[in-house]
Amino acid sequence: MSSAPLALALDLGSTRLKLAALGADGTLSLLATRPAPQTRESEFECDFDAREFDAAVAELLELARAAAPRAPLGLACQRSTLVAWDATTREPLTRALSWRDRRAQAWCATQRAREPWLAEYSGLRLSPHHFGPKLAVLAAAGLFRRQRDVRVGTLEAFVLARRAAQLHLTDASMAARTALFDVRVGAWNPAALDWVGAPLDALPRVAPSAGRDDELPGGLRVTASLADQAAGFLASAREGALRLLVNLGTGGFVLRELARFQPRAGFLCGPLMTAPGGATRWALEGTLNAGAPGLERIGGASAAPSSSDPQPDVLCAPEDGVGAPHWRSDLGPRFSSDALTRDARRRAFLEGLVFRVRELVDALDPRAECELALSGGVARDPFVAPALAAVLDRPLEVLEDHEATLLGAARLAAGLAACAAPRSTRLAPAREHAWLRAKFERWLAWRAPWLAQRMA
Repeated sequence: MSSAPLALALDLGSTRLKLAALGADGTLSLLATRPAPQTRESEFECDFDAREFDAAVAELLELARAAAPRAPLGLACQRSTLVAWDATTREPLTRALSWRDRRAQAWCATQRAREPWLAEYSGLRLSPHHFGPKLAVLAAAGLFRRQRDVRVGTLEAFVLARRAAQLHLTDASMAARTALFDVRVGAWNPAALDWVGAPLDALPRVAPSAGRDDELPGGLRVTASLADQAAGFLASAREGALRLLVNLGTGGFVLRELARFQPRAGFLCGPLMTAPGGATRWALEGTLNAGAPGLERIGGASAAPSSSDPQPDVLCAPEDGVGAPHWRSDLGPRFSSDALTRDARRRAFLEGLVFRVRELVDALDPRAECELALSGGVARDPFVAPALAAVLDRPLEVLEDHEATLLGAARLAAGLAACAAPRSTRLAPAREHAWLRAKFERWLAWRAPWLAQRMA
């Protein structure tokens, strides 16, 4: 980059950690990446080494100081991953419990009567994926009874506190996914903290998403910090346009911006970001718990959709814990047949992924009044975009820059509006892929008795 960047951005992702710079011309340059720590997974547990994560962040921050020591820095972070650390030594007391961790599933099953209360103040459904239930399990195991001053937070709070003890901070877009935050008033809910057994002083202070000035050792200043989904949505938006963003990465989501907090049954409602004066932007979200990890487990390579269905009787429900609007964390991926080749499994998995997106888009935009944008690493798969356009029977804007998360965080850090309307390619549904719409209806019929049986 020939001139000093306007800002830097660090994406604390589930698969990779990425550092980028925003040029004076508004373009984003990826400076460096590091792999996220390998997760340790069992039936319900999914966690990773918090020290290893912090070491990777330290490398990228050192590169940031070398590249542009006076540039403001924006953070974008995966949501719902939990770390606990000692307030004095700032050493982690636990592994990092990934957002995909479901060890709180049994605890959630005992708390179903509280779900209407939870939805009223948080806009969330009760799910073991969220921070709060995981914290309840740690608290029951004695986390806060030991002889130490404990702090807990999501990954960006851990990163800041590791570098300066006074920076025990988060923002509303991250706090809102803990199930402990009252989004209506913008504060931690004391009754929710009592519910999970956590003291208020263990939680971070909630700061604005933008307009901050948090100084790190070595001169870097964090001026924006928010959830990765929020940063990606804000960057991809166009002023004055109704926008629906489909993002497919480690997990997936469909986001639609709202003018106010307006919960809807089966979906999540919360803040996209808060400005220094307290103004809040809101979104309604449908979550999808499938993406890159499932494809990696299957392996192989994809091809664009064919002109006819090569496997009309093969169907897949791809999620590891079914998300919105059904919310069944006890249901794992399912195929209509066990006797499938790797290529057949991959194709069926991707079909199930786009069918789930169709289900969410139909619910969040029933009158088809929004522009549709597609982003994320899985969106690059040659099957996904044309199949999604076909099953929705609507044109898509496929974002050419798949680093919208970094772009949104960098623009906010620079004091700009996050909205960048990044370059995109318009993709119209192809007539020869129309078979996917008929298959979607068969997929719904195939899945319905399975869901009904498990929800009875």
